Formats: sequence, structure tokens, C-alpha cells
Amino acid sequence: MYLYGYLNGLRSSRKLQKECVRNIELQWLLCAIVPNYHSISDFRKDNPSGLKKLFKLFVTFLKEADLIGGDIIAIDGTKSRAHNSKKANFNQKKIEKHLAYIEERTQEYLDEIAKNDQNENAIVVTKIQEKIARLKKNKIRYELLEEKLQASGEPQISTTDEDSRALLVQGAVVEISYNIQAA
Repeated sequence: MYLYGYLNGLRSSRKLQKECVRNIELQWLLCAIVPNYHSISDFRKDNPSGLKKLFKLFVTFLKEADLIGGDIIAIDGTKSRAHNSKKANFNQKKIEKHLAYIEERTQEYLDEIAKNDQNENAIVVTKIQEKIARLKKNKIRYELLEEKLQASGEPQISTTDEDSRALLVQGAVVEISYNIQAA
């Protein structure tokens, strides 16, 4: 029964139990015995080394009978969460959005300075000049990020974990992750 499940991609004890009832091949193989899913699970839990030896022997038999070549390599990937927040991951669109926001805010502050010049309110002007200085500093930071992004040739760049990327994890959920491949 376990070999049948192995060949047909049935790993669950409950699925194996359903197949014992549904599948004529398995009914013949088991002489119409239908084990409970709990018995199937307990047997697997109580005999892990015996089952491991059985599967090794089975694969060896298949190779010797030239039913499998062993030349194909299976590759599987999984996504592993990175130590990078979404705020520290940038693409060209996001950088342009930040730069546009900085330009907009800078223009608003400059308009306020011009307005305050007419009213001669020096206290507000110094606060606005500090904000403009901070925006200039942020603009330089985003421009450097944009240069680094363009130089890398990658579609996105992460500042904390440079190898991590924004990946689709489940459905529409995007997380900054690594795409780990195993062969």
C-alpha cells in the first residue's frame, strides 16, 4: 500500500484509506482489506526505518530493471522570509514616486517661504528651511539608490538584505524574501 501511495503521489493516511475503498488495484493488492487511516498512520510512525529500507530497495529494483534512469534532477523552490522590510525594498517606480513627493513638498515649502516673506514671519521660515534641508538629504539618498538600481541591472534593490526580493508568497501577498532552490 505504501509503494502504491509512493508511485501515485499519495502521502496522506486519509487519502490512502480512501484509495483502499475506491481503487480496484489497491483492493486486489490488499485482498479487500481496508485499514483505518489511523492504523496506516501508526504503522508509518512505528516503522520508519523499515519503510525507508523498503523505498531504497524499491528504487534500486527500478534502476536495475531499467524502469528509471536516475538522470533527471528535480528542482524545487521555496520562499524564505528575509530580514528586510518592504520599506527598505525599492524599484524604479517606488523611487520615482518618492522623488516626485520630495519635489512636491519642496515646492510647497518654497511657496510658504515666499508667502512668509511678504508677512515677514522669520520663525516659520527657519522651520521650513530645516524641512527643505531634510528633503534635499532624502532626495540625494533616493538619487543614489536610483543610480545603484540602474547600475545593477536588477528590477529592484533592497537596502538591508541585498539578495532579497519582493516575491509573491501566497496569492496576492508580497513579502521580501529569498527564493531558495533545491535540486
